[in-house]
Amino acid sequence: MTTDDASARPPDAAPRPARGWIALDGQSNEVAMRWTSLVLAAFVFAGCVLGDDGAYQRTSAPHETPGAHWELVADPSTRGWSPAGLEAARRQASALGSSAVMVLDDGRLVAAWGDTTGRWYVASVRKSLLSLLYGELVRSGRVSLDATLESVGLDEDTPLTPAERRATVRQLLTSTSGIYLPAAASDTPLPPRGSHQPGETFTYNNWGFNAAGTLFDERDPSVDLYEAFDARLATPLGLEDFVRARDGRYERIAASRHAAYHFDLTARDLARLGLLVSRQGRWGETEVVEASWLSESTAPHVSTGPREGSMGYGFMWWVCTEGSDLAAAGMPVGTVFANGNLNQFVAVIPGRKLVVVHRGPTGDVSWAQKAALVRSLVEAAPR
Repeated sequence: MTTDDASARPPDAAPRPARGWIALDGQSNEVAMRWTSLVLAAFVFAGCVLGDDGAYQRTSAPHETPGAHWELVADPSTRGWSPAGLEAARRQASALGSSAVMVLDDGRLVAAWGDTTGRWYVASVRKSLLSLLYGELVRSGRVSLDATLESVGLDEDTPLTPAERRATVRQLLTSTSGIYLPAAASDTPLPPRGSHQPGETFTYNNWGFNAAGTLFDERDPSVDLYEAFDARLATPLGLEDFVRARDGRYERIAASRHAAYHFDLTARDLARLGLLVSRQGRWGETEVVEASWLSESTAPHVSTGPREGSMGYGFMWWVCTEGSDLAAAGMPVGTVFANGNLNQFVAVIPGRKLVVVHRGPTGDVSWAQKAALVRSLVEAAPR
């Protein structure tokens, strides 16, 4: 599966794997150090398990919608969870090198492993966050999904061709615009410009995602995307760690007028956003995002094709569909997820009322392995 935003990660947003040297006969030998690291890792994984995050108070009856702080279910078996199954999933996450995992069961936190309170660059998860905000723009009539880029005034410093101007907002959100131009925060190879017409094929493409962010800012000039996120999502959901002035920033490149919009968020704040999706936009008694928009935006509008795992893609959400590589690896069909580089995702499994937040420090874990971890958690959950 394609991931991007790798080059955009700020130096202090996520730890890089350590590189070291060991002296042999007076010479620095990186190969020897790598072998040493592998041996040490083998001992670590053989004897250690991803630890509990001690940030949460344990309780026998946590609220179904978290208040100011998450509460951790003291004994998940009282909710029908298999302790052995959870332990197996925890060991599986340890073997993957996961840095944090959170598991929600109908709004109750049943597992919090690793560093779930550390801020982390979310990479391409950002696109699903923008999707949550776009519903208000569409509902209010400020943007029509079927409006062309020409009609909304979106262009580029390298002017769009007549065919590219016919691409629609809907095609930006489903990554089918057929516009293959340089984009901020992108290291994904693209087809030659003009090789596909708008709407013809899915190609994971940061130019379209970034242009959708530009359009959002232009159609609501009173606030920028981060102010909208703060007011419409962070505040009503009670995100514990997000600070607008610190955790949201635009990235620009000389070759494009459309900026990438980056976020640093903690796993526990991503879990609140996942729970919002799981509950079709409701937070307690409040409708934060319209249910109709969530249903539409998380539905599989296009197929990603075999290069991207033959799954579905909605409005900047990935969807596990019948016959997809993810389904073959054990991800439940119907799972909706936000995916980002550095092995992070938020998976929402609607039929089971489960939410899984996963974070990892590198990009070396396959999607088949991550899908298998989700499968293990589903198998440990109550039937």
